[in-house]
Amino acid sequence: MVHSRLSSSHACVNEWTSGQVRSISISTRVLSGSNKWSKIRHKKGAKDLERGTVYSAISREILASKAKDNGVPKDRVNATLEKANGVAAGSMHSVTYEALGPPNKAGVPVALVIECLTDSVPRTLAKVKELMNRANARLSSTAHLFNRVGRMRILPGLADGSDSRRSFDQVFDVAVEAGATDVRVMEADEIDEELENTMSSEVGASSSDVLPIEIDCDPTELYALSQTLAGTDQVLSAETVLLSSGPPIRFRSEEEDAAHSDTTASDEDAAGYLNESDVEKLDKLLAALEDSADAQRVWSNLDGWPSR
Repeated sequence: MVHSRLSSSHACVNEWTSGQVRSISISTRVLSGSNKWSKIRHKKGAKDLERGTVYSAISREILASKAKDNGVPKDRVNATLEKANGVAAGSMHSVTYEALGPPNKAGVPVALVIECLTDSVPRTLAKVKELMNRANARLSSTAHLFNRVGRMRILPGLADGSDSRRSFDQVFDVAVEAGATDVRVMEADEIDEELENTMSSEVGASSSDVLPIEIDCDPTELYALSQTLAGTDQVLSAETVLLSSGPPIRFRSEEEDAAHSDTTASDEDAAGYLNESDVEKLDKLLAALEDSADAQRVWSNLDGWPSR
């Protein structure tokens, strides 16, 4: 998806400027919040399966099958397919809104980028504004708080003449030569239900057998990189994502929040903290945007939210 910034506060955008590209690194984990957060965070399931992927020509049969495997209601699948047909026919429009979510008790709001697909831009804009007002949120420029990154998740294929999967080093060398900017092994607590189901249905594997490798690159290199790795490995997903360009906001329980309230301002690893009640407000706003404002995907600088 390609977007552009407008000067107005409700920026429906058509063009993005690529953010700073990360240098090559080998790591076993990116900051993803505590295990407690990973257990309670809102899971959206398979609704995102068809979103943002570089494989724009995916068939109705494959999409319906994936959605069924992940428990997406049939009416939701049909509605999504109808929207996809509308895009192909030119009757649907992709618009993006930038916003600040409801602030926490310290006055820190979560930055949001909301991607919508609609047949009426004025109606969707009006609905987004209404939902923002109800949630004590507001439309505001936030694109500068994110970097646009191409991201793949793969399972290493079998090594030549072997029954064993290729090593991380082998995948790393090929990925870097093909344009990767970051390569790392995911950890078990980062693998959500959607990714686990994809591994099971497409590869017949689980996270208890093998951990996926996550690869980042410049968005313009994503398709070529995915094609290169598809020759030797199983590509589970390939999409363009928005990542926080600075320290993210993090989850912290109300008990932890009270115990560490005096250290929040000096924590260089976080721009602020949200507790359970704060996240609940965001979950309600997210549900309303998806149900009433044609939202297809929402990005934020709250670490791990929403779960994709």
